Amino acid sequence: MSTENPKSYHHKDLRRSLIDQALITLTTGGSQAISLRNLAREIGVSHSAPLRHFPTREALLAELAVLGFDQLTEAMEVAKKQTDSKNIGDALKNVGIAYVRFAIQQPHLFRLMFTADRVDSTRYEQLRQAGDQCKAVMVDLVVLAVESGDLVASSTEILALSCWAMVHGVASLAIDQQVDISNEQAIVMVTSQLLNHLENGIAAKL
Repeated sequence: MSTENPKSYHHKDLRRSLIDQALITLTTGGSQAISLRNLAREIGVSHSAPLRHFPTREALLAELAVLGFDQLTEAMEVAKKQTDSKNIGDALKNVGIAYVRFAIQQPHLFRLMFTADRVDSTRYEQLRQAGDQCKAVMVDLVVLAVESGDLVASSTEILALSCWAMVHGVASLAIDQQVDISNEQAIVMVTSQLLNHLENGIAAKL
């Protein structure tokens, strides 16, 4: 006889139910609180049922990280498209602001996306691709900004890496409560000013 709860196991998509519950657990307790057995109990299925979709806990965490990268990519794309100015440098700043905002709003998911000891991205091609696509939003903007003359750099690759490292560093410091940028005004001000300093500093040396 099955041990699955017949009332609760009318999920049309067990995989989706597991992901949704895992996201709730992630938000309240971090990735360390997630286990396949606990998720099964919480949605009312047998402890072996999650294995149909996620053979390991890491596989589930990898799926959550993919969703996180997809959400961050979308947020940055929206910020880029909503930029009023035709200046690509302004679009880059807005993309950076969206990046920091996402991290502050979803700190546990953000940490999971970039924590190699929890999920080995080399084992999950979809995760690697999602991460590359996310990074490309900012990198491609830097390339366009340099080509258009909105930004000046002796190395486009180093400038792109510097921009990404800067916004990622600010985001990480913020969610670790090392800097106080918990409100929207502070997010915009700090991220914009840091990217301005980087741009002006590079230009001054050329």
